[in-house]
Amino acid sequence: MQKIISSDIVVAYSHCPRKAFLLMSGEQGTDVEYVKILKQKRFLQKSKYLKEIQPTESDIQIDKPNNLKKYGDTLVNVNIKSEYFEAGCDILTRTYKVSSLTKANYEPIIFIGAHNVGKEHKLELAFVGHVLGKIEAQIPEKGTIVSTDGKRYGLKLKPLLKSLQKIVLPLQDWLSFPISQPPQVILNKHCSACEYQMQCRQIAIEKDELTLLSNLTEKERKRQNNKGIFTVTQLSYTFRARRKPKRLASKPEKYSHALRALAIRENKIYIAGKPKLNIKGKLVFLDVEGDPELDFYYLIGLRIMNEDAHVQHSFWANEKADEKNIWILFLGILAKIDNPQLIYYGHYEKVFLKKMKERYSKTSNDVLLVDQLSTESINLLSVIYSQIYFPTYSNGLKDIAQFLGFKWSDDAATGLNALTWRAQWESSKNPDLKQKLITYNADDCEALEKVASVIAQLCQEQTEEANSTVGII
Repeated sequence: MQKIISSDIVVAYSHCPRKAFLLMSGEQGTDVEYVKILKQKRFLQKSKYLKEIQPTESDIQIDKPNNLKKYGDTLVNVNIKSEYFEAGCDILTRTYKVSSLTKANYEPIIFIGAHNVGKEHKLELAFVGHVLGKIEAQIPEKGTIVSTDGKRYGLKLKPLLKSLQKIVLPLQDWLSFPISQPPQVILNKHCSACEYQMQCRQIAIEKDELTLLSNLTEKERKRQNNKGIFTVTQLSYTFRARRKPKRLASKPEKYSHALRALAIRENKIYIAGKPKLNIKGKLVFLDVEGDPELDFYYLIGLRIMNEDAHVQHSFWANEKADEKNIWILFLGILAKIDNPQLIYYGHYEKVFLKKMKERYSKTSNDVLLVDQLSTESINLLSVIYSQIYFPTYSNGLKDIAQFLGFKWSDDAATGLNALTWRAQWESSKNPDLKQKLITYNADDCEALEKVASVIAQLCQEQTEEANSTVGII
């Protein structure tokens, strides 16, 4: 294990201790394309910024207090090292106190490949300040983060140090008391952007780890561990079916991790409670692609059953200025349908309807249509959650649809890869990438229909016995 704590390792630990350990050990992972794009955006914004200033020195290493005294006011590409800490800083700028023109300290500036400043960016800046503070014998008062669109965010560093210390201290312990084995595999939301995701997931599957259950919280996992339950199979044997009292019949079912585990072990679909799919109109399957950072929706997909054939509509926006146009086209299609009822999966499309109404629906007819669509719409995930348990590790559309036999045109089609393809299209305007996204979106709509069809059948085939206890399908 390398005897150094770097910015990358600190940020990695905030996402996953195991990732930090593997980085410190020099373990090779598989590059994630989206992460590479973020790094490229960071580099481009930094290069653009540097053209506008005149640095005093560049590509230097600072590891002693005396080093700083000989440099000028603006340092670029600085590597700061103290003891076993090492931080790369894009720019250091010398700031003078109002009360003195002779006493000065450097303040860090870092660039990021994103529009919005997140926790990991603040952590990186705080770590640079932490290491710089060891050189200058005091932490800089503030630092600056420059986003990919050129906006500058000034942050006071001392309030960030408390969170930083919670990471630095265990990392120091690893250096003082080396451990031979990496921390336990804990799958989380960051996994999709991690270079070690494949090997960690494979380990979790081989060991049948509880962390495979995507919505099992850390608190619940530890609670099960304290009872001697460490695998999905072990958890499955803890499920006990209980008849709900009539006075609680209308109360929503509580999600059962044990029942999910049982469904996986027996490879069967289980039903709890009384799931209902309230179909009242002509079903229209909706899937939307967007850029969360820019709060921009660039692709709206609709799948409609028209007589004996399905019709797929795909509305594409080249840039944010086109968002209104695709919204108008979207409403135009739905306005021609007698009593349309939207079916979507998850919270994203619900938020889409709300935001687009606020932005662009100005006429009373449009407002009434959107209100009707929102009121009558069905979120399939809300029907499934806590009531229908598929033998999958998550309630994700892809997991469930694949279990039901559906296949995406591209095996690499994921939400993160969709962001990657969009970013690549924006820089290249390659029509193949655009088509890739449209096909992915259309596949999502078709998968949505597949899942909805199965759920409708399950709800219809329920027996009175299944309604009151737990049914095996």
